Amino acid sequence: NAIYWGQNGGNAFQDNDVSTYCVPEAGIDLLVLAFYEYGNGNMFPSGTIGQSCSLLPSGDSFQCEDLGAAIKKCQMNGVTVLLSLGGATGAYYLSSQQEAEMIGQHLWDAYGHTKSDVVHRPSGTTLVNGWDFDIETSGGIECYQYLINNLQSNFNSVHSNRYYITGAPQSLIPEPNMQQIIANSQFEYLWVQLYTILAVQLLVTLS
Repeated sequence: NAIYWGQNGGNAFQDNDVSTYCVPEAGIDLLVLAFYEYGNGNMFPSGTIGQSCSLLPSGDSFQCEDLGAAIKKCQMNGVTVLLSLGGATGAYYLSSQQEAEMIGQHLWDAYGHTKSDVVHRPSGTTLVNGWDFDIETSGGIECYQYLINNLQSNFNSVHSNRYYITGAPQSLIPEPNMQQIIANSQFEYLWVQLYTILAVQLLVTLS
């Protein structure tokens, strides 16, 4: 079982300690932390996960230490933890291959198994197990393969950890945003948003 955690619509409250969802009786195998934005000339992914952890466009973070500790608890309980980029809202956009590769390297240096001390690590020594892509905007879709390839090149340098690339395409065919990304990149898992079919059917009915 895989779930997303981090942002709720309508300012709905949720437990701010994600590790409470990682107990064995919850039956969760994979947890996706959502969402961070990036691009538009900004090399540093930014956004808020949960009620406290915030990444600033400057690359600094605010109150993310507890999230890092919670991620470690989840991993100790056998739960795989991924960091998701994109989302249904937000201004994220890749402008070039160079920008995509630089953001990919920054993500690895900030959250992956690296000895680099060049960038700030919001969660300290905590590692995530991979990255998820929920791309719902068409800006720069031809560049995502370079971001993903950069991450996977770094994966190959580490044999002690297993890393994943996953995606959350919409159920429409052709997929309006991720079809080209999926065709040009290797994903371990795809979480298809089947509820988008219902949304389209509702819009057709209302019109």
